Amino acid sequence: MLFLQELWPPIIATACTVFVLAGLARRTLHGREWRQLPQHEAVKQALRIVPSTPGLYMLPFTVGQDLGRADMRIALEQGPVAYITIAKNGVPSLSGRLVASFIFYLAVSTVVAYATWHGFSTQNAGVRHMPLGIPFAHVVRVVFATTGLAYAGAAFHASVWFGRPWTSFLLTLAESAVYAITTAVIFAWLWPV
Repeated sequence: MLFLQELWPPIIATACTVFVLAGLARRTLHGREWRQLPQHEAVKQALRIVPSTPGLYMLPFTVGQDLGRADMRIALEQGPVAYITIAKNGVPSLSGRLVASFIFYLAVSTVVAYATWHGFSTQNAGVRHMPLGIPFAHVVRVVFATTGLAYAGAAFHASVWFGRPWTSFLLTLAESAVYAITTAVIFAWLWPV
């Protein structure tokens, strides 16, 4: 855990900065992604008729070999094809979501610090040592790559497998690049010398 002793300032600073940037992104970028269904009141009433427990649902429901069945192929072609997340009823807790988000950003920054520290450190007599004076650009490259992957990786998966629009992925990719470059510059700036 020596990396935590040496890299706690950039870990905290980047988690706080990304937390603020993510709040701005949610307000400016992602609000435009969501649309109202045509006849959304009728859809809400239909979902209320058979209340579902919170979870992930698909329409039509298919698993593995079902795709080879003629009736399932027809159902998929006729549509609609939907991946639905049903949440718990009630007003969502903003404070709970904010805390969970901050913990996630802190976890990403900690993993990035761990990977970067181990990438640059050397082992001497069984003990890892951080070489001092690593060039700013080297730290930026490594931190940018690992942070960008951490923030954008899951969005690609959602577009490939669950029909999330590619424009949404591109917005998340741009957002992730901003988080990554910000994190990289902060890490390089606060890197031990």
